[in-house]
Amino acid sequence: MLLLFLAGMQCLFLILVALHVATAWINHVNYIVCTPQTAYNPGVCDCTATSWQKCFIKLTITKNKRDDPAKIDESQIFSVNGGRIGPTIIIKYGQLVVADVYNEINDKENPANANISIHWHGIHQFNNAWMDGVGMITQWPTKPRDAIRYVFRAKPGGTHWYHSHVLTQRDQGIVGAMIVRDQKTSNNRKLLRNVVDDPGKTMLAIRDHMEQANAAAGTKPVICQPDRSLFALFPVFGNKMNMEAFRINGVKLNEKLPKLTKHLKPIFYVERGKRIRFRILGIMSSNVLRISIDKHKLHVMSADGYLTKPFETDLLVVHIAERYDFIVNTNKDYKAGTVFPIRIETIAVQCNDFSTPTMVGYAYLQYTDNEIPGKPNLVDHYGNKHRCKVEKCTALNCPFENYPPEANITCHNARELRLLNPTPKNQLPEHTGKVVERFFNFGFTQLGPAINGIVNQLPQNIPFVHSGSEEVVNECTVEDKRTCKSCAQTVYIKRNSANKADGTFSPQTIRFVLSSISATSSKEGSTNVITHPVHLHGHSFFVTKIAYPTYDENGAIIAMNPNLTQPNPNCGPAQWTNGERPSEIEIDSRTIRKDMIIVPAGGYVVIEFLADNPGWWFMHCHIDSHSSNGMAIAVSELPSCRTPPQNDKFKVKHSYWLSKVRFLGHEWFGNKCNIKRDNGFGNTATYADEAEKRASEMEKNSDEINMQNLRQEIFNPVADENLDYESPYHKRELLQGLESRANTEQRKFQDQEWDESNM
Repeated sequence: MLLLFLAGMQCLFLILVALHVATAWINHVNYIVCTPQTAYNPGVCDCTATSWQKCFIKLTITKNKRDDPAKIDESQIFSVNGGRIGPTIIIKYGQLVVADVYNEINDKENPANANISIHWHGIHQFNNAWMDGVGMITQWPTKPRDAIRYVFRAKPGGTHWYHSHVLTQRDQGIVGAMIVRDQKTSNNRKLLRNVVDDPGKTMLAIRDHMEQANAAAGTKPVICQPDRSLFALFPVFGNKMNMEAFRINGVKLNEKLPKLTKHLKPIFYVERGKRIRFRILGIMSSNVLRISIDKHKLHVMSADGYLTKPFETDLLVVHIAERYDFIVNTNKDYKAGTVFPIRIETIAVQCNDFSTPTMVGYAYLQYTDNEIPGKPNLVDHYGNKHRCKVEKCTALNCPFENYPPEANITCHNARELRLLNPTPKNQLPEHTGKVVERFFNFGFTQLGPAINGIVNQLPQNIPFVHSGSEEVVNECTVEDKRTCKSCAQTVYIKRNSANKADGTFSPQTIRFVLSSISATSSKEGSTNVITHPVHLHGHSFFVTKIAYPTYDENGAIIAMNPNLTQPNPNCGPAQWTNGERPSEIEIDSRTIRKDMIIVPAGGYVVIEFLADNPGWWFMHCHIDSHSSNGMAIAVSELPSCRTPPQNDKFKVKHSYWLSKVRFLGHEWFGNKCNIKRDNGFGNTATYADEAEKRASEMEKNSDEINMQNLRQEIFNPVADENLDYESPYHKRELLQGLESRANTEQRKFQDQEWDESNM
């Protein structure tokens, strides 16, 4: 008996070992090896050196220890992979990205701030909306000691970023840059010829830090705006705020030019006589900033990921979440070692001196020969004066129409940028047919920050993405005419009933009018309005009009823009005054596209896009203290075309892996309306078009019902409650069987570069 018992135990032990090895094999992932952060730059996870279709990234979110001030600044509560900011992810255009995010936050003191969700800002997530990463909108938040897998296609190209979308965690450190390499078109090659582009060394993520100060009631503010609008944080925290510091890539900037060269930090080294591409990422909490480099022009050539015709400027204005790329032409006439200040200045000014920014921070550009830095030599090129006091300056992307005359600065807004590559006609909003027009006014009520007077709440019972079979209990729509309140606000964009002649889906033009106006149209109303940076998920929209309020001769707001009227001072959207829409809403193939836009205080912006991306999307002010307190709305796009998410089990620790075949199934067939989009494999021809064309041909020559069943299995998870989903063997068997069937059918119309062996 003893021998039988020992033999049984030995057998059981071998079975357990085999199970452990099999589970480890199934869950094994070859993550990209990221470089560590350097003195002035974050770490880099470079996926461009991997095979065409494979990039696995691991991000671990932790809470910082407060007793280590040398490692972190006082406002950085969280870290991504232990860095000052998260690692810079560099990806090929169109590459498949698999990002496993582990939540290692263990915050018993503040459990509400321990859940996370990661938004991939700039990625459109076509047919993949439930990977957008917004807690209680597109997913359940990921709890501590749990993990989630995000799978997405890296497009469009350009400078993007990733950040938490829970409360104010973005401001507290859960943030990093994401660079998608540009498409290789003839225009792009010509623009970028001989340009040095090293995002690991020339990406500048700029951050501010604000502190609330104690002040007696009625204390006058120390932070003012050139147009006399309200500083962004005053309605939330009161009018006494202190600016503590600026940081680039987590490194604190000097507030004055130092006398000793050892205090020159951070330094960014560039070779003389070269064309250098810099990428600017605004990760501020509240400030609008302007960037300049002494004795250099900035040749802006990209906005929110879209390449533009170069625009030469002295000053570049960046609001929260905006990304701008520019080229700097370095001068051979200066010696190696010459240092030029990079000035980071607030648009906000001191209330007793409107010509002086509230705060200035300095980084440094140093010339080298063959990447050898040499001894630094800082030169004051303007004699201790501001550049614009010495010479006339231009500024791109001003949040108001003009600076006061004494500033000696000429403003240009973002609409003056022109796309480098024209938008194909089939992707351009049209003004000839029906245009769905909606108005959204960003302001404040007694309940807090609001859109159209409604203070947004997140859903209380389930995320919107799971609301197909169960209603969100606290939802209210923009059409709800009841008294404005606090609720989970939504707007629905429904499918256009019209189709093209060939029977395919015809997307309709959507026009959003975003405003920041007060019902008071007098000078007193100017103190109630704020400049808002607004972000729409799931799209890059076309900016078709920017309109400003009425100013006096000193640039101060004296009246709201007359095109809009706010009928109800406390509730509801604005509307065109007397029902008359301005005639200057214009679009053409080179109209600038963005996913962030500055809505000027007292004015409005008109954005347009095609309703061609089914899903739940979020639109909000990107000032975290505004959006997390109510200045947001959920956009339900084409609900009749959506497919449900794969399940809530994108959990890494639950052995659930989103298979590549299922992802491709969603990408190709993941909506019910035959919607097609440019997938980035050409200017106008798309791989999705080709795949759908070949799939249609296959359907004609095979069993239609069988193909439809296959499609359904590809983008829906197996959902038999009697099956043990936690069994890695069972799950592997199910997925392998499905992938085998899918591969057999899809190989008939798959291009070689998309073959499963290259995934």
